[in-house]
Amino acid sequence: MSDKMGLSDEVRLSDDLVFDEFVNSVGEKVVTARRDRDVLMTAKMLARLYGVDVSTVRKQLKDIFADKTLNKKAVSEIIAHRADDGKLYETRYYDESVIVELARRLRSEEAKALREWLDGKN
Repeated sequence: MSDKMGLSDEVRLSDDLVFDEFVNSVGEKVVTARRDRDVLMTAKMLARLYGVDVSTVRKQLKDIFADKTLNKKAVSEIIAHRADDGKLYETRYYDESVIVELARRLRSEEAKALREWLDGKN
């Protein structure tokens, strides 16, 4: 999947992203970004998805890339977006392989639910 998306450290504009919102298992609204059929999420989005602090997600991401479970350049990209203040901000988004790997590593109820759902799909 990441090959087809051409993820890299190259900055892209968010014009081709569509943002969706859903409610997680504890009733919080979680925003996701989509490009075509691919889901992309920031560290903050991932933290909300799994019901953990963003520092927990960032630590796990650091470990995932340090132990070479995933290649950061292959599974993430920097996307620029214009905020309400008119400034251009660059944010790193991660693809589905990161979302799944975090589900394997985190111990939250939300991560457990996603692991169980994924196991049922296999």
